[in-house]
Amino acid sequence: MQPEADPLDSDQIIKFMTTTWQPQIQVFDQLASTNTYASEHALPNWAIVVANQQIAGKGRRGHRFVSPADTGIYLTFVLPAYAQHLKNPGVLTASVAVAVLRAIKRVSGIQLAIKWLNDLYLPAGKCGGILIETVNDDTNCTHQFIVGIGLNVRQLPKMAQLDQPISGIGVPMTISRNELIAAIYSECCQLYRQFDSAAILSTYRQHCLWYARQVTAQVAGKAVAGRILGVNDRAQLLLASDQQVLALDATVAHTIRLQP
Repeated sequence: MQPEADPLDSDQIIKFMTTTWQPQIQVFDQLASTNTYASEHALPNWAIVVANQQIAGKGRRGHRFVSPADTGIYLTFVLPAYAQHLKNPGVLTASVAVAVLRAIKRVSGIQLAIKWLNDLYLPAGKCGGILIETVNDDTNCTHQFIVGIGLNVRQLPKMAQLDQPISGIGVPMTISRNELIAAIYSECCQLYRQFDSAAILSTYRQHCLWYARQVTAQVAGKAVAGRILGVNDRAQLLLASDQQVLALDATVAHTIRLQP
């Protein structure tokens, strides 16, 4: 087996950070899922879990996120659940997407796009995704967010056919995964603390795919065809369908596909 050319290192991640504090960082060669680990281990706020490989990476609605060794970033942040974020979970997801775009652009110069609500894209296909889960206290109130981010940083090895085209971002080896992780975390924390919904959504809309395109979405178990009009102030997808405008959130709408 070839040695890992870009090893993950908590000290290197800290070195690249622009935050004013040093979070707890746990780095693993392999985990089932960084989100699952964070959920099961009662980690402190602002903690980071990183894995070189996931063998059961999680996507939305039980989907699998393919996470081969040495080629990607698979990480989870543990963030405190403030009231403003609990009121706007769609905007919270949008803010993480914007943070990832800003970090990748700043460090590598590569511009990603967003497919509503939580997928990250290049022209060749999906290159990453975001999954936000919650941790509840003894009174069943949410007190933490588990923010999972998966990115195909390098070119991907050949894999079995998946249900959609996937792509590696193609970040050059001169830029380490440690630097990218630090940049993503720093951008995410900055947006999380400021949480300017209008500014977040303005950037999100600029980079959101398929405006004015005809799509089919799975909505409450049914296929609904329509034209994307944009995203509203709650980060809901606006879909013109059958002479009405539907405002869809991620609890009822998923699997958005372009119509041929």
